[in-house]
Amino acid sequence: MDLAALHLEMRRIFDTGATGNEALLKLIQFLVNLTNATSSAYFHYHSDGTLTAGPRAISKQASAWSTELLDELQAAAEKSCETNRLYTGHSGIYDAIAILAAPIGGKQQPQGAMSLALVIGSERLETFATILQLVAGLLLTIEISDTPNDIPQSSRDNAAIRLLAGNLACQDLRTAALHTAEEFASQPDISQAIIGMRMGTKKRCRLQALSGVAEFDPRSELSRRLEAAMDECLSRDDMLQCSADKGDALPILSPLLKLLHTSAILLLPLRAANGKVTGVIILCRPHTTIPADTEYLETFTKYAGAALSTIQAGDPGKLRGTKPHTWGRWLILTLLLSLTAVLWMPVDHTINAATTIQPIKHRFVSAPFAGVLESSNVRPGDLVSAGDPLARMDGREIDWKLNTLLAEQQKAVKKRDVSIATRDTPSAQMAKLEIARLDAQKELLTHRKQNLIITSPIDGLVITGDLRREEGSPLKIGQRLFEIAPLDTMLAEVAVPAADVAYFQNNMPAEIHLESFPSRTWQQPVVDLHPRSVVLDGKNVFIAEVKLDNPDGLLRPGMSGRAQLIGEPQYLWWVLFHRPWERLVTWIFW
Repeated sequence: MDLAALHLEMRRIFDTGATGNEALLKLIQFLVNLTNATSSAYFHYHSDGTLTAGPRAISKQASAWSTELLDELQAAAEKSCETNRLYTGHSGIYDAIAILAAPIGGKQQPQGAMSLALVIGSERLETFATILQLVAGLLLTIEISDTPNDIPQSSRDNAAIRLLAGNLACQDLRTAALHTAEEFASQPDISQAIIGMRMGTKKRCRLQALSGVAEFDPRSELSRRLEAAMDECLSRDDMLQCSADKGDALPILSPLLKLLHTSAILLLPLRAANGKVTGVIILCRPHTTIPADTEYLETFTKYAGAALSTIQAGDPGKLRGTKPHTWGRWLILTLLLSLTAVLWMPVDHTINAATTIQPIKHRFVSAPFAGVLESSNVRPGDLVSAGDPLARMDGREIDWKLNTLLAEQQKAVKKRDVSIATRDTPSAQMAKLEIARLDAQKELLTHRKQNLIITSPIDGLVITGDLRREEGSPLKIGQRLFEIAPLDTMLAEVAVPAADVAYFQNNMPAEIHLESFPSRTWQQPVVDLHPRSVVLDGKNVFIAEVKLDNPDGLLRPGMSGRAQLIGEPQYLWWVLFHRPWERLVTWIFW
């Protein structure tokens, strides 16, 4: 929206000498063009109390249903006049059309209303409501009679246009408040105007502008007393007044007469487009008499308050351009300072690495002698205790050999006895040695027969050794049959990346997270780091060992997960950016 063109058009309507319906129709057409509305109409009260339609403007696209739309505009005007507040609603013809109506003048009974129908897209309705109230405020400067053909221009035209159009061109709330105060102070019998605006949801006003004063101290006694008086007016939601010749004024207002060097003050609430009080204006008068025309001042402050509240709400971009607001710059600065403070916060430097659970020691069970495997009792994954049978060797061959040895032994005994009887001493000695040899072989076979069952040497888990398909096959002496590992203590092997090994420290805390138990965490210090790197998944890593107690037997060999090695605290910016910086240095200098 071109603010300069807006200002000039509003001035042109009244400065060209147009009066009556001509000026009113131009103002309505200006409103339609400004808001891109489908239609707008003015409604006024006759002396008989009926609300009658006056000049109107209807766009081409709305001409087909102009009669129904005019009825809706009049209904909205009647509701607005009944409540003496801005009316907003939707058309029954087309739901996308919003209907707005603003009352014109009159504290108790409005003189009429201005209605507006427009299609709302992504724009906020508050902006159009403010524009409608500002234009309706201009109609206060026109003296309206029962006959719309007789509408002479008021002597307050120029002041009203300067106030309303000037607010549209202001870039911030403080500037708009000062402009409004200066315009009020330029009115007859008003020596100074002071404006305060409500901040936040609390009923507290903050001083924004004093006419004739470019800068003021918000901590001075005058500022505090002015804000206290504004807070009182805000809480009462009504006009307050105080004069030097009356002793019934509120105690909070009396000191202001001396501080402001004035004879009378008038406090009026400033209202937004929705009727909510958003500020207070204090008017100082050099005379002790309060003007009778307070209705005009109250109505005029209503439209000035609508413009100020729109600027304060931070959505005046459709009216004032797209320059960034002061609060926006402060917000960006605050975010930057907060981000800087966060980046300098010390946090734990962690090394993330893959981990695998392994048993802390292994026991291998081998074939005690050469023979045939008769049966296998366990398979990998079975829990066994010390002494539990794992497999059984076939004893038939041993029985055969024992029977053969027994026959040979009896033969050797007979030979010895014959040699002794014939006094053949050498033969007797040879037979005796043969008997001793056969006794040794008998003891060996007997021992093997007694140990045909292969048992577990420790409590633990069978890791390898599935011999069910090997039953009946010959075994060699010392052949590895089973691998058993105890489960009371396990070892987490953490693959520390070579790029992070420089930050490794002995006994640094470690947190182990396993995929099998995502809700549990094991915390133990690192006990060892292998001095030599290994290649794992194509990357050089150093294996760090963490001992984990496993009293409940949940941990099993081969489980995988992630480990976090917690190092010394570092600044957050270093934790986030040291790795990219090191890669950049390596890329540049290598």
